[in-house]
Amino acid sequence: MSRYKFALTMEFIDTLLSILSNDRLNHLDKAMEICRQLQGHYIPSHRFLLRQHKYKQILDLYSAGQPVREIARKVGFKKSTVYNVIRNQNRNHAGSVKR
Repeated sequence: MSRYKFALTMEFIDTLLSILSNDRLNHLDKAMEICRQLQGHYIPSHRFLLRQHKYKQILDLYSAGQPVREIARKVGFKKSTVYNVIRNQNRNHAGSVKR
């Protein structure tokens, strides 16, 4: 996922949470405010957000020392997908380490 898309997703989530946490608005006003503020913005799909959540879950379980087979069973991905997520994460962090 590109950094631009990730930044837009985080902006979307922050805006949505700020609207939903406003206790002065009733449900209809919250829905209208969401439509008004996010009009024309990038809105991530539900599947995208769930996939990102599962990626985070994989990395958390891996860092806790769980075997890949167990992670794949808990998350519902194939073992090869879990290996790819872990490998890509390691590649991303390896480039940021200064030597």
